[in-house]
This record gives sequence, structure tokens and C-alpha cells, in this order.
Amino acid sequence: MREKIFPILLLLSFGAILFLGISLMNSSPQPQFSILKDNNIKSLQEGELLYYGNTTCQEFNKVLKTYQDETGVKIYHWETTNSEIVQKAANLKVYKTPTTIIKNQNGNLVKIEGYHSLKHFKKFIKNMGGKK
Repeated sequence: MREKIFPILLLLSFGAILFLGISLMNSSPQPQFSILKDNNIKSLQEGELLYYGNTTCQEFNKVLKTYQDETGVKIYHWETTNSEIVQKAANLKVYKTPTTIIKNQNGNLVKIEGYHSLKHFKKFIKNMGGKK
């Protein structure tokens, strides 16, 4: 009897571990990043966000993910470890991380530098003419 139960328990344990692992992967605090065409800032559309920073910045990623979940906004990502991207950011006078760039209703690029709480982030975007 033990010989029949052990493989079943082993399979159930493996299944539970696999299920928990997949659940944890899907509950990542990181937003769903889209790909910006040719990494060109001119491809950014009104109300869309470009995040310049490290994807491991967990605190700000939580803010971005919650904002994205609430608004459905597209968020693009420029990784700070890519020298070509760093040069593009420097051309825009972006030197701090994290920095979020948004194209407002007038077509202007507006920078939000540093970490902000969700409340302040939403208020800033609303005041500069972004997606509410």
C-alpha cells in the first residue's frame, strides 16, 4: 500500500510546488512593458509612459504596475545598463533614475524624476495633462 501512496504524494507535492511557483511569477510587482519602436522617443504617443530605470527597482515598479492596472496605459522601458539607451536618455537631459517620461496632450515630453508614491504620481500626471 505504501508503495502506491508514495508516488501519488510525490506527484501531488510536485504539482503544488509548480502551481505556487507559477502563481508567484504572475504576481510580479513589475508592470507589463511594451516595446517602443526602434527605441525612438518620437514613437511615444500621447498619454503613454517611458520608464528609464532598472527593472529591479521594486518600490517604483509597484507604483507603475498599479497605475498601469488602473488606467491601462502603455509603459515602455529603457534599461539603464544599455549604453545606447543611456546616450539617448542623456540627449533628453535625463540623468536620474528612475525617470518617467510622458507625452502630454500638447505633444510635449514631460519628465517625472525620482520615486513618487502612487498618489503623487497620479496627481503629477493629471496636472500635466496626461491620462487620468
